[in-house]
Amino acid sequence: MDEQARSEELTRALTGLSEYTVKAASEIDGGLVVEVMATRTEAPCPACGTFSDRVKSYRTCTVTDSPSHGRRSRLLVTKRAFRCVTPGCERKSFTETTGQVPCRARVTTRCREQMGAAGRDRSTASVAAEFGVSWPTAWAAVAASAARCIAGRSGWAPLRLGIDETRFWWREPWLTGLVDLDSGELVDVICGRTGAAVGGWLDALDHTQRARIDVVVTDPHAGYRRAVADRLNATQVVDRFHVAMLANRAVTDVRRRRIREQHDRRGRKVDPGWRARRDLLRRRDNLTERGWGRVIAAMHTDNSHGDLEGELLWTWAAKEHLTDIYDHATDAAHAHRQLLWWYSFVADHPVPELVTLATTISAWEDELLAYFDTGATNGRTEGVNRLIKHIKRLGFGFTNTNNYKLRILYRCRPLPSSGPAPADTPAAPSS
Repeated sequence: MDEQARSEELTRALTGLSEYTVKAASEIDGGLVVEVMATRTEAPCPACGTFSDRVKSYRTCTVTDSPSHGRRSRLLVTKRAFRCVTPGCERKSFTETTGQVPCRARVTTRCREQMGAAGRDRSTASVAAEFGVSWPTAWAAVAASAARCIAGRSGWAPLRLGIDETRFWWREPWLTGLVDLDSGELVDVICGRTGAAVGGWLDALDHTQRARIDVVVTDPHAGYRRAVADRLNATQVVDRFHVAMLANRAVTDVRRRRIREQHDRRGRKVDPGWRARRDLLRRRDNLTERGWGRVIAAMHTDNSHGDLEGELLWTWAAKEHLTDIYDHATDAAHAHRQLLWWYSFVADHPVPELVTLATTISAWEDELLAYFDTGATNGRTEGVNRLIKHIKRLGFGFTNTNNYKLRILYRCRPLPSSGPAPADTPAAPSS
């Protein structure tokens, strides 16, 4: 092998362009420019499939390639137009194509695949800037990769389904996510947080898929409960996190109301109740010594007589008793007995916010007690919500619902598994 052939072979190995002969390579404005031409001397006609080596003309096009060693890369591809040798073929002439540079391509196949993979965890704008392409070109690559990922996990229904909503933007305020609680995968995303939206999604499932769903976990949302009850024979569970959140909200409402009643203003740093606002929401086992001091001071100032007995103490105690049910109850019957005692405690201390909380708990009592039979929570759903919010921050907000849903499903579903690459597949340049 002579020196020129050895140099071409080395350049081809470094660039990973096995289908092309490298004619020259240069660095222009900090980027790599590689001049290439297809190695084979003939090409098949797209119409009849007959190979032809009769060259009609040559033309050169610039194609964006994957970055190589931290530099942007461009290919100057010399394409040949061939004449078809089959008499009567409707295609008189055609231009050669390869796997890396398809017909009319301005970006190589491997570059599109790398952009699609990079767009799973990054904003489309940052991907476009790295690869030196426009935003629509980068988004087309990300959308194609997302569509392949989604198609690999479509048409299945989980055994245990979690339903929860996240904020979108003012024109479409809410999106509802449906999560497989066993695997943590996001099944689908639908617009709105109404019973009609969830019911429409359930109606789109076939009978076998609906029958497969055994447990559904939601927040205390009447629309979700009605949609599930009308279409599924599944056990409905109200998420324990949302129950604790309702109890904490009652404590916060009482604290704010009492400060306003005493001082005719909102809370300030000088108010013990305001200083203890976060400590009041913590479980008593998680309070530090200083936290306990702030809580006791807030309860002392809540009562005009200076003792602990007051609405804030009663509400805080009710919150602690309600969350203790989840920790100490051994089964649904035991939890029901403790819940009856809790109702009597609220009846003995009829704080308006506590009465409202007890009314809500009573309306969702069956779903609350179902937790002790199933142990199902929306913990995985909340984890998916964290990823959804991360995606929204990456894009600095979305205004296109379809693009937003596509990015969410792409990020929150696992990538389809792929087998080992064929032996003749060239490796992409290192980034």
